[in-house]
Amino acid sequence: MDRTARKNSSANIFIIAGLLFVGYQILKTFLLAPMTLVSEPSIVEAEIINNLDDWEVGEPLCTEMITPQSLGPRAGETVHVPGIGPVICGEHAQERHGVEALQARSAIMTGGGNRYDCGDGRQRILKQLGPKSVAIMIVEQGVEVSCFISSKSWERMMRVIARDDCSPPQTPETGMVLN
Repeated sequence: MDRTARKNSSANIFIIAGLLFVGYQILKTFLLAPMTLVSEPSIVEAEIINNLDDWEVGEPLCTEMITPQSLGPRAGETVHVPGIGPVICGEHAQERHGVEALQARSAIMTGGGNRYDCGDGRQRILKQLGPKSVAIMIVEQGVEVSCFISSKSWERMMRVIARDDCSPPQTPETGMVLN
């Protein structure tokens, strides 16, 4: 075999190897990836529920289920909530809000939120996490009724607080009324 034929033969081998590699990558991307997504159990589709109280109307049902690796206080555990004291974490928050409930509990437990005593006999602790992110815990007689993170603005949450006949905001740590 002369030198030119060997060069062409080597070039053809590299071209075929390259095509096989590209073909493998395409097959892997389009055939194997969907099987991985289907088998992943940690994501649940959001479902809008419109028949609950105004605190939760329109909130997603559960965007991420709780797994053994999820961090935060679980239902049945007693946690210390600044300004309220011991609170038993409820099942409802976890079933409806998933990991978001654990995150809201953890944020509220660190302090820095506002406590509102409301006309329905419940206490609400609100802690602003971002421009449109508020952690909310609703407590009745030392038992958590619900706990979640709302995507409503702080101003919108204050309108709901006013409508629900809640006391002026108090610091959870001292119970002092904020100005």
